[in-house]
Amino acid sequence: MASNTPKDRAAAAAALTRIADFLDVPIAGFYEVAPGSNGGAPADPAQQAEIRELIRQFLRLHDPKARRRCLTYVRRVADESGWPPAAPGARKDALTGFEGS
Repeated sequence: MASNTPKDRAAAAAALTRIADFLDVPIAGFYEVAPGSNGGAPADPAQQAEIRELIRQFLRLHDPKARRRCLTYVRRVADESGWPPAAPGARKDALTGFEGS
């Protein structure tokens, strides 16, 4: 079982910040929002499961070329869906620093 020391919490916060930066999302997006709170409705649990699975499978790809192909495919399908529009200034190479993961 993991301990809950200040050092462990700081390491977890640093890791979560790195993941948020990698995904180009606000860190608050990782926290579930209680129904009726000021943050809005919680995300669909089925969608959350799909997102976790997508990330798990992506992280299994150790070849940088395979990761780029996967990311290119997902971007293309997302762009074809038309919604939501790609964020202005979205990073084109979100893999920086993760090729050797």
